[in-house]
Amino acid sequence: MATVPDLRAEVVSGFFYKSNLWDYLLTFNGAICYVLSIKRVRRNRLSISRAFRNQNIDYKKTTKNLAIVLLTAGSASAATISWDPVVVNTTASDIITAGALHYSSNSAGSTDQTINGVTFVAEAGPLPSNANGTFYTTGGGVNTTGDLALDTLLNSHSYAPGGGSFDITGLTVGDSYQIQIIAVGDTRGCCLDRNQQFGGGTGISDDLRRGDPSSVVGSFIADGPFQTINVLVGSGVSSDPGISGVQVRNVSIPEPGTALLSFAGLLGLALRRRR
Repeated sequence: MATVPDLRAEVVSGFFYKSNLWDYLLTFNGAICYVLSIKRVRRNRLSISRAFRNQNIDYKKTTKNLAIVLLTAGSASAATISWDPVVVNTTASDIITAGALHYSSNSAGSTDQTINGVTFVAEAGPLPSNANGTFYTTGGGVNTTGDLALDTLLNSHSYAPGGGSFDITGLTVGDSYQIQIIAVGDTRGCCLDRNQQFGGGTGISDDLRRGDPSSVVGSFIADGPFQTINVLVGSGVSSDPGISGVQVRNVSIPEPGTALLSFAGLLGLALRRRR
């Protein structure tokens, strides 16, 4: 058995290619991943950053056992996302509804919020730091979208000082997806001019300003079971980029209304032919 002793790394995103030729043991404590042991590894990759070791690792290779940990800062899944122009002063009508909902997040929110028929599920995350309060509605300037649920979603956000990433999981390879990110809403004087950007593969969005509030839609074709979304420091004033809400929709799956219309059309055609 080849053992990797006491390797610790702050996980940005990670995955393992798993087969019946090997197994491994992992434990997670917050954002820290402890790789305790790896046995009979044929192919194994972990995407991480800022790695450090308590001791040197002795990689051993035999005809039966191979233990390898590749430390990279690259994305775990690198399908390129094509980003639309940023929507400034986002309203409820800007929330997309095409296709079937795959994932949604009211990031750091305490209750689910339904906006334009889409329910954003309250969760801690998906980034490591979370803030819940009245960051959007109690600041200066324009501090209401005209929709209570959207205002409430904008009052909380998940963020990563210096930038970070999260994974969208459970994707179907070859299907087309749209991701909509509602950037951090914050109208306080300290923070309203902070910018953030979002990326996937080599595609990077334009700046989204906290005080607007702003949102952006990206499109991609899944090249694996998950897609890494990079949350980036924007241009100018920026330090802790994040999101207030996100949804991912599978646009390869028709909306229920469209599917029913298609079925009705086929049924009508079949009845016409019988006559």
